[in-house]
Amino acid sequence: MWSETPHLQLDFSRRRLGDAGARAVAEHLPAGLPQLSLNFQGCGIGAAGAVAVAEHLAAGLTQLSLDFQD
Repeated sequence: MWSETPHLQLDFSRRRLGDAGARAVAEHLPAGLPQLSLNFQGCGIGAAGAVAVAEHLAAGLTQLSLDFQD
């Protein structure tokens, strides 16, 4: 469990990760993270990549910012 309130902010904008890249990022998100911001703008991520991210979000997440705009 986190002793503070860390905020993980990752910006992958315009990196063309695709669905597989989004899944890889999601699989390595830390457990128990209370605040998360992911910018996948222009990464070519579709529904499968978005679902992969959603499936790996921490249960105790209290603040979330996602950008999948292409």
